[in-house]
Amino acid sequence: MNSQNLHQLVNDLTKILSNRPSARWDAEEIVCAHLRLSREEMISSLSEIVESEVIEKCVDVAGRISGGYPLEYALGYTYFLGIKLKVTQDVLIPRPDTELLVIEAEKIELTCKTKVLDLCTGSGCIAISLKKRNPKISVTASDISKKALEIARENSNKNKTEIQFIKSNIFDSIEEKFDIIVSNPPYIMTDLITKLEREISHEPMLALDGGADGMGIYRRIEEKLKNHLSENGSLLLEIERQNEYTIPMLKDIFQEWSFEIINDLSGRPRVAIIRRAR
Repeated sequence: MNSQNLHQLVNDLTKILSNRPSARWDAEEIVCAHLRLSREEMISSLSEIVESEVIEKCVDVAGRISGGYPLEYALGYTYFLGIKLKVTQDVLIPRPDTELLVIEAEKIELTCKTKVLDLCTGSGCIAISLKKRNPKISVTASDISKKALEIARENSNKNKTEIQFIKSNIFDSIEEKFDIIVSNPPYIMTDLITKLEREISHEPMLALDGGADGMGIYRRIEEKLKNHLSENGSLLLEIERQNEYTIPMLKDIFQEWSFEIINDLSGRPRVAIIRRAR
C-alpha cells in the first residue's frame, strides 16, 4: 500500500466505516491513536505524508470495527469523565451513562473521612474518577475477575490514584463498612444477551449477565448490605432502564430501605440510590 497524506487516509477510513453512525469521528480516532496525535495536532497535519505501514494498520483496524468489533477494544483505550483508561476484552467498556453514578456520588458530602467502595469495578472507571476528582476520600474497589483487577490497577497507577483493590465475589471478601457504595453490576437478563448489539458480544459475559431476571446481583448486594453500609451511608446502583419491571423488582428487593430513582439526561431511570429507612 502506497503512502498518502493524512487527509486522504481519514477519507479512506471513513468510507470503510460508512456503516457506523460516527464514521468520520471513528476514522480520526484510529489515525490519532496510531500516529499518537491529539485531535488538534491531527487537524494541523492533514497534508503530512503517512507511511504505508501505518496506513495498513489503520485500514486493518477500521475493517475490524466495521465488522462489529468495538472501537475501544481495537484502540485499547477509552475515556470516562475525561480520564483515559485502558480497556481489553477482560473488562466492560465504560459508557457515558455510567458517569451519572459518579456525579450523583459527588453530591454527597465528601470529606477526608469518607470511605467509598466500588463493587464490580471492571476497568476501575468509577473508583478512579471518584478518587482523582476527590483526592481526600478513601476508595476501595473490588471485582470477582482477577484479569479485570489487573486492568483496574494498571489504570489506577497510570492515573496516579491510590486505591485499594480486593478480589471479591460481591461482599464475600469485604470486611469494612463504607459511607458510599457504588456499583454498575451485571443486570442484563441471560436470555437477552444474545439479542443485543453485535459489538456487545465481544464484552465479558461475567460483566453483563444478571441472571434469569437481571436481578441476581442486586439481590446478593441487598443480602449483606446492612453489614457493609454505614448508618448514614448511601448505595448507588446503575440500573437497566429499558425494562418496565426493573424498578418494581428493585423496590421489592430493597423494600426495607429508602429508595430513590435518578433519571439521566434523556429522562430515563438510570441510578437508584438506597439508604437505610428512617
